[in-house]
Amino acid sequence: AETEYEVSVSQPLRLSSFGARSRVASLLEQVSSVEEKLALNELIQKLTLLYGKAWAMQEGHRLAQSAAERSAALHRKVRDAASKGVIPQSVEKLFLAESAKLKIAVSGLEADRKRAFAELLRASGVSLRGWTLERPTLREIDDRPLDAAEEIPLVKRLEMRRKIALEQHSLARLDSFPRFAPRIALEHTEEGDDRIIAGFSVALPFWDRNQSERIERSAALVQSRAEASYYAGGVFQEELSLLHDSYRASLIRAERFSKEVLPVLQSALSTAEDEFEKGQGSALQVWQVLRELADAQETYLETWVRALSEKVELAILLGKDI
Repeated sequence: AETEYEVSVSQPLRLSSFGARSRVASLLEQVSSVEEKLALNELIQKLTLLYGKAWAMQEGHRLAQSAAERSAALHRKVRDAASKGVIPQSVEKLFLAESAKLKIAVSGLEADRKRAFAELLRASGVSLRGWTLERPTLREIDDRPLDAAEEIPLVKRLEMRRKIALEQHSLARLDSFPRFAPRIALEHTEEGDDRIIAGFSVALPFWDRNQSERIERSAALVQSRAEASYYAGGVFQEELSLLHDSYRASLIRAERFSKEVLPVLQSALSTAEDEFEKGQGSALQVWQVLRELADAQETYLETWVRALSEKVELAILLGKDI
């Protein structure tokens, strides 16, 4: 008697196997390259900001130390004058207290400087022992980097992320259909006939397939579309323009303090000290100018750091150094 048997071979497939996964993989490869460039740029910008802050702390400590030395020298002269009855003892005590306050401020700034250096060392991995930092150069930025938003790496990344979210959403939707398999069967009947049967087998059940992933991908698609719309539209361009204007204003203010305010106050302090030495001025006048100079120096450093921070923020948003 003939033996009847059937042999079948099938390869499970999903609808998403037809090109969708390869498109997602290709997009992911593209975005990873942009991500690497953006990450490198962000690292460079953050190091620049840490370096700038460390320089500002170093400069602030140096200026405060110079002011403390001048204050101590002024106090010695006031003390000598007070011992001769030329200046009241109360004035001498006032200068003693102010000189002590400056010394305490120097100690605090030294601690801030060391902390800033420690943060820079940790981020860069470069030893700073024995080094004196030089001030980074800040320059005017023209409007050209702000013209074409679609050319900005950050915008490109978000556009690719939107495409990835769209493809992944489509992928999840396709995967929600039943899994089917092309099926080839060889059948041998009792009559001695051989038959080849080709067809498809479909997995059951048909309902509630891949629902959680579809919901997740749909939410990601909505978010990516909103982000892409923000960055590719006029809102992002407006943000860049406002930040650019703020940087320009901070830079101009810092430069004006450096060129117009600090040199005049430094000259005024030297003049006041000379006049006091010659008996033509008072110790209070010297102290007043010294305090004005210290305040102006502090304002300059704060404004300079603000300008640097805005430049770094702008460079991170643009995805490149500027």
